[in-house]
Amino acid sequence: MRTVIYWFSGSGNSYFAAKELAARLEACRLVRIAVEHAQLPAVEDCDSIGLVFPVYFGAPPALVKRFIEERLAGVKASYLFTVFTHGGLPAFSVPIVDRALAKAGLASSYGIGIKMVDTYIPMFKIPNESIQQDMRSSAIKAIETIASEVRTRTIRVPRRLPFSNLFESWWRRKIRRMAESDKNFCVTDACTGCSLCAKHCPAANIEMHQGRPVYLHHCEQCLGCYHGCPVHAIGLNPRPRRGYTWYPNEESGFRSLT
Repeated sequence: MRTVIYWFSGSGNSYFAAKELAARLEACRLVRIAVEHAQLPAVEDCDSIGLVFPVYFGAPPALVKRFIEERLAGVKASYLFTVFTHGGLPAFSVPIVDRALAKAGLASSYGIGIKMVDTYIPMFKIPNESIQQDMRSSAIKAIETIASEVRTRTIRVPRRLPFSNLFESWWRRKIRRMAESDKNFCVTDACTGCSLCAKHCPAANIEMHQGRPVYLHHCEQCLGCYHGCPVHAIGLNPRPRRGYTWYPNEESGFRSLT
């Protein structure tokens, strides 16, 4: 059974989940959901399609929804599964993705969440390495179960919360405002001009000018630039309420992609 997993990741959690899941499935290929040369990745017909993405503000990243509606329309697959990583509650990510899939003429046969480290440091502090390791171990166990169920094409439709239409209307307005939240990032003199932040950004929201990153105001708020900076040269204004902490997540191998 040929499978393609399309994944989106900011801090590396969802890439970790996608990579570990792909390693447990036969003939599985990974494709990153990211803007490159002003284009989203092309898609292909296959036996099985997977979507792996994080939950941001109770919903999928805006770029994931756009990818589904613009790229998956008309694609043929006999089985489609969704896996979402989350630090808090998955909230309304399932119905929003399901409606986007319906617009593309598709439906998810399987959907499940994996709890991982919450990396949104404006609100949360990154836990210590011991807690991180415990969460990774639990995530691996969950991924093993998911892989087994996907191989047998298990049907698992998550329960939908009420008022999802109302939430999605609020969310659409919120993400338009969030696109300009990159103005809260500040680049310190520690910046070496390595350009990893620009290469890392899935939304192509960063350009380098005179050796410094400049934000273009179509941000996903994935904080990939913040967590991925090797010298911690990207800060936030105002300062995070719990102080600055970072999540390099070296085990994901995400940095090597840049």
